[in-house]
Amino acid sequence: MGWLRVATQLVALNLLWWLGLLPGLVLFGVLPASCAVHELARRSRRDPSMHLWHDFWSIYRTVFRNAARPGAVLTGVMFIGAVDLAILSRAQGALIALIAPVTVICVMCLVTLCYAVVLLASPSKQEPKPLLRRAAGAAVASPPTTLAVVVTVAGAACVAWCWPLLGVLVGVSLPLAAATLLTRERLRRIGALPELGNTASY
Repeated sequence: MGWLRVATQLVALNLLWWLGLLPGLVLFGVLPASCAVHELARRSRRDPSMHLWHDFWSIYRTVFRNAARPGAVLTGVMFIGAVDLAILSRAQGALIALIAPVTVICVMCLVTLCYAVVLLASPSKQEPKPLLRRAAGAAVASPPTTLAVVVTVAGAACVAWCWPLLGVLVGVSLPLAAATLLTRERLRRIGALPELGNTASY
């Protein structure tokens, strides 16, 4: 029944992620909440948390200082990009050509956020500016992983569109867990995180 345990935890983590946005006024809460979901979802396969509420907020508080600002930058850019895409979808003429670059910027911010989640698990101290540089560099330098993350998120969005109940239950936690596991594996494979073992530093 291991799959049932993982599924139950993903449903709970999905709710906790949304709650985690509130203390950070949404923009500042996205990356800390994502870090907590990533770590607890990863543990659920072998050593599931028996105190999910406590552990989620413990990780959230630990990473908040270093994660809040970079997370706000990435989330803010994605939000502005989404608004621009909504406007451009109704545009005519030459403005339509802007859809492609705006989409690429939004996608790269999303993938960068996934790398940042894993980098924040590193025992080494991650200051906001170096964190963003390292995460963005990894996203640009690893096109296959970037593509895999995009496909994962797009697939999850399609599933949520077709089956809204699944979107409500695991619409954030499942694609987030899958995408960050992809970026974690990529960083470990290229030796970008030699200090990151089986457990995070949260």
